[in-house]
Amino acid sequence: MKLRLNILMGMSLLAVACASSGCKSYSPSPYVSPRVEGRVVDALTRQPIRNAEVRRLTPDQRSWTMEPPKGGEVLKIGAAAVRTAADGTFVLVSERSINIIPRSGWFSVSLAFHHSFYQDFATNYTIAAATNTVTGEPLVRAGDIPLVPRAK
Repeated sequence: MKLRLNILMGMSLLAVACASSGCKSYSPSPYVSPRVEGRVVDALTRQPIRNAEVRRLTPDQRSWTMEPPKGGEVLKIGAAAVRTAADGTFVLVSERSINIIPRSGWFSVSLAFHHSFYQDFATNYTIAAATNTVTGEPLVRAGDIPLVPRAK
């Protein structure tokens, strides 16, 4: 009984010492792409655009492609495109690396925006434009993304 009490007290003291010294746990799966939130709007009217596609671009992609990814490309690209809601808002979830040899964190994220009535648009956000949530997840608040209507 006395041994059990000593172990319990020792674990309690260790927990208090760790918490007070600012110990952080290491995650074996670092973030490799932030969560991105924003709203897609018409460049002329500033009205929200519903059902626009928003996708992360990989470093080797320079533009939007309408062809869906095939085979191993799905693993390279990561999450599929998301569509904007009725109010034009979108959220791309953050991505983590689950490799045995972890990749370094993220430095920039490239996004492509597509809607059949508007010109395609791509942009880039760097780590300087990001903040972290309370849980440590990187977050980019993209704000309003204006799309230019296609000529009729």
